[in-house]
Amino acid sequence: MKKLFILLAISLLILPLASAQFTVTAEKSTIDGAMDGEHIQIPAIIENQGSCLVKCYYKLSADVQKDVGVLNPQQKLGFSIDFQVHACGKDSCEGIVDFVCLDTVDNKDCTGKENTFKLVFQLTNIQSQEKAPLEQNKLPEFKANGFRIELSEKTIDGLSVGSKSTTKATIFNEGQSTLKCMYIIPGTNQEQLITEGLSPGSNSAFNLIFFVPNDCREPCSISAHVTCNDKKSAAIAGETDVSFDLTGIQTTGTKFLGYGILILLVAGVIFIIVKAIKFFKKGAKKEVAEEEGKRKLSAIMFTDMKGFSREMGIDEESTLKKLWRYEKAMKSIIKEHDGRVVKTIGDAIMGDFNSAVNAVKAALEIQNLLKKEDIKIRIGIHLGDVIHKGGDIFGDGVNIASRIESICEPGHIFISEDVYNQVKGKINAGFENLGNRPLKNIESPPKVYKLK
Repeated sequence: MKKLFILLAISLLILPLASAQFTVTAEKSTIDGAMDGEHIQIPAIIENQGSCLVKCYYKLSADVQKDVGVLNPQQKLGFSIDFQVHACGKDSCEGIVDFVCLDTVDNKDCTGKENTFKLVFQLTNIQSQEKAPLEQNKLPEFKANGFRIELSEKTIDGLSVGSKSTTKATIFNEGQSTLKCMYIIPGTNQEQLITEGLSPGSNSAFNLIFFVPNDCREPCSISAHVTCNDKKSAAIAGETDVSFDLTGIQTTGTKFLGYGILILLVAGVIFIIVKAIKFFKKGAKKEVAEEEGKRKLSAIMFTDMKGFSREMGIDEESTLKKLWRYEKAMKSIIKEHDGRVVKTIGDAIMGDFNSAVNAVKAALEIQNLLKKEDIKIRIGIHLGDVIHKGGDIFGDGVNIASRIESICEPGHIFISEDVYNQVKGKINAGFENLGNRPLKNIESPPKVYKLK
């Protein structure tokens, strides 16, 4: 009997508390790197978990409090906590916000009891007031009855007269009713919607759209008139003017001047590039001109693709693609070995080298590359006396190199004895002496060697 009496007494004590419980949950629990005295808006949700209608507020200081709103039983409400940061004597400390909810006397279980809740924030790296930003650098804030607006920037730089632009802003509902808000730029006839329905304690970001007036000269200010109405009653809840400054205004003249300078810069760059191209072309032509009509000892290379005509007859498109891939690789390797591509004749390429060693090294690299591409070519190289004329080369040395290539086996390199004498012991390759092979229209054909 005694135990039953104790349980009944405990139940009577707990019941009034259970009827008016509430919790507050903030979007974040840590505030890092803020300034001493700075006001920070922290989104939060308050939930009435009891069975009484409650009116809630939180304390900004010992003498100042801020209403959150009235909540029905089991209702949740979003709002923003206006938290003022205070300095820490160490690296971190706690910031506490005290919440109070008063239950109303609307049934026998609701007795007007005051219920409290402490929300704790961890403050870290709080900066002293001496490091606070200058007043003129603070973002502008505009307040009205029931709401306030913060702009993301105080000044906007570099716009042109007549241009359309935007600036970001955030509106905060600090009243007790849901708001519908609009704004209008003086001189225009059309109102712009900010929000269709902003609930108490919540906020909404929006873009403020404006045109730079034609008569706008620095300094120039843009102003927007903001009006918010109680969405339920349509009564005006509050209104204010939001303004910001424009700097570095570009008139039509300055804009065209900027375009003119840009055009001149681009033209100057193009002029320099053209001059540089002409200079290098002139140098190349001069080099060719110096060799014009002169005899010179050169290593001549000829290449030819196996079965080119037959493959063209079977599949012209794929064969041409294969040829272009082959030509590109060939020309690149010849240039890398200090050679010159004299000309291309169908699937054949003619190269000119000052060094027999470089010519053979280029040939070996070409064959190694094209074997991976499943392309078989014949390469013939001869060292002989040639004449340079009009960018081309002529003479018996050219004819012999061409004939050696014509007897070469696909996928191999044949060289004349003169080339062999220059490269033996200087390249990493073996040689097979094929003896004197008959060459068309060549009375005294040289010995021919196959590289292995």
